[in-house]
Amino acid sequence: MANLKEIRNRITSISSTMQITSAMKMVSAAKLKKAQDAITAMRKKGNDILSKTLKVVDNQSTIFDHLSFDNVAVIAETLTQKFVSGEYDKIELIYNQFKNAATQIVQTEQFLPLAPI
Repeated sequence: MANLKEIRNRITSISSTMQITSAMKMVSAAKLKKAQDAITAMRKKGNDILSKTLKVVDNQSTIFDHLSFDNVAVIAETLTQKFVSGEYDKIELIYNQFKNAATQIVQTEQFLPLAPI
């Protein structure tokens, strides 16, 4: 059976570990917030860079604030109608693929016409 001194040392050790864990949680929360802010700011920068070299018809980056099938379906339907009417001959989607909170990979996919896999 442990004596009183060993129990006090153990309590002190656990208390110290709890303080360290709490500090680590606060640091990681601050880093995550910073990464999220950078991702949000990167949405406007992507549009700015693409508009310099390509014709950007529409920027729908605000869709990520309320992402749902209904919101995406409206955009897809509009794009499909413009493709079928001949207004556009090719539609490409450019987006950031999530790897982790600090890393996003820029992806370009052809939406219409459907490309063979």
